[in-house]
Amino acid sequence: MVVRGDVLVVHDEPDICWVLEKVLQRERCRSMTATTARQALEVVKFGPPFRMVLIGGKLPDIGGLALASLVRRIDPQVAIVLISGYLHRGDRVIAEGLERGAYGAFIDNPFDLREVRLVVKKVLGARRRSWRSALLTMVRRCWGLQPLLPADHESG
Repeated sequence: MVVRGDVLVVHDEPDICWVLEKVLQRERCRSMTATTARQALEVVKFGPPFRMVLIGGKLPDIGGLALASLVRRIDPQVAIVLISGYLHRGDRVIAEGLERGAYGAFIDNPFDLREVRLVVKKVLGARRRSWRSALLTMVRRCWGLQPLLPADHESG
């Protein structure tokens, strides 16, 4: 079986995570899930390199856009796809992020499973990561060269 890549699914609803995992399995992707931004950041920092992160727009600890920014700091090459019923494709911040490449795609929630499959194929196809790039990302993470959370986002 050919594996297209590792994908992290971050959504506050476990049932949505489960459905997205099933879609990713059909596309021959390995996936992990997180239901909070803190969990997601731990996985991104200490887990395997991901080729794509699917992020829900509203999480219990911070918003999806803030999480996308933090994930990008840890791994600048990972593809980020936002899934939201709170944000919309026409919102200025989403449109600008899509235009400048901060987000690989945006999916409206409730979503159509066919759209999710198409986005996964498109984004992973466009974001082929070299072995060298993945290795460098892991080395950076292991040596702590990129912060997990900026001081202003830590809760305690």
